[in-house]
Amino acid sequence: MSVGEYNARGLVIDVTAVSGQPMITGVQRIVREFSEAAGDAAVLVRFHPKTGTFRIVRRVARLRYRATTGFLGRLRLRLKNFYWSFSSGFREQGSRRSYIPAPVRNAARWFYDTFLADSQLERESPLHRRPEWEPQPHQTFALLDIPVTPKHVEALVDLAESNDVRFVVYLHDLMPLSHRHLFNRQFHPGVRARHLRYLDVISAANLVVCNSQYTQAQYTQFSALLEGKPSQELRVVYPPWPAFAQRHDGSSDAVSGAFPAAETRILAVGAVDVRKNMVMLVRALKVLAERGDDVHLVIVSGITAAVDPEFTAALLDLNEPQRARLTILQSVSDNRLVELYDRATVVAVPSLAEGFGLPVVEGVSRGRPVVAADATALPELAALLPVTLADPADAVAWADALIAASRSGLSEGFVRPDAFPEDWTDFRARMLAL
Repeated sequence: MSVGEYNARGLVIDVTAVSGQPMITGVQRIVREFSEAAGDAAVLVRFHPKTGTFRIVRRVARLRYRATTGFLGRLRLRLKNFYWSFSSGFREQGSRRSYIPAPVRNAARWFYDTFLADSQLERESPLHRRPEWEPQPHQTFALLDIPVTPKHVEALVDLAESNDVRFVVYLHDLMPLSHRHLFNRQFHPGVRARHLRYLDVISAANLVVCNSQYTQAQYTQFSALLEGKPSQELRVVYPPWPAFAQRHDGSSDAVSGAFPAAETRILAVGAVDVRKNMVMLVRALKVLAERGDDVHLVIVSGITAAVDPEFTAALLDLNEPQRARLTILQSVSDNRLVELYDRATVVAVPSLAEGFGLPVVEGVSRGRPVVAADATALPELAALLPVTLADPADAVAWADALIAASRSGLSEGFVRPDAFPEDWTDFRARMLAL
């Protein structure tokens, strides 16, 4: 297809961040699924730092899940477990990371991503061989993820200020700016600086679409402090109602036995860092186990270097039978995540800082009762969905709420509220409506 044919398309999506990361988070899921749903109606571009230009790509680089069977599959799992065990002390004690030179840390991370991780990015042709995207006045440029580098930020601001395209930002949250105490500098180096640069991009956009009323309030607060308060349109559009796609990816079967035949099966999806507050669930698990409740907790933590020291301390406070009631998984595919939601009797979201709270909606969409922290954007979801709120600092309250929700289940006849787009087509219509 010629550059002219690409430039005839009205929607341009920046996939720079998601194309370079062999993992899926809430934000990356949104970028990937939005891009896939747009199909031939959109141009996908990546920023090329060497030339300072945006290059056209056919699609977002797909994730391939490595098999776990056979000699090589079993060997990879053994080496992966050894890697995580060996590095646990450095992840749990941020001060120890300073003893390892950055090139060594980067090399270790490269080795893990290249050979040990459950998923890997498919190979793409070199970016410099891709055609350069030429902005057209009729086009709408959409940024759904945080910029990657300062050069990327500069290019985005220049694009927004050139008025050649309508520039739209889908804003997920500004937590590193509003809740800086939850982001350890050793585990999140430069995150505050990146979000300050991100704020420059957002303020230059013609339209800022926020994922919640809470996020819009965050942005309004910070934009009021900017020199020359931006004149732009603001709106709120929730992510679409979850629809997990079946992916034939040969992904790990490791979750098949994650939930034993416990009466109360608790699922939590999120990193074990301070922000996600998973320590509260470990403490609640201890309370429930001491009461004699038949309970098991599964945490899907993803791949993260940040581990809450209080979480580690809470683990050490569990005795052996109590520790056996907890399973921590890393990244799982969509297929496996659906299995976990369907197997759980209650979904827990104890996070201290959420711009939206995707696991809340995912849990409800799978017919599971949800207990969420009474903090940030989560009460906003609780006003629309059958969600129980709990004090994020009270382990006994969490224990009581989890048991009650698990036993009561989700009331029958629940339907998707109109506030949530039905699918990605509906989401795009709401986000880009003039």
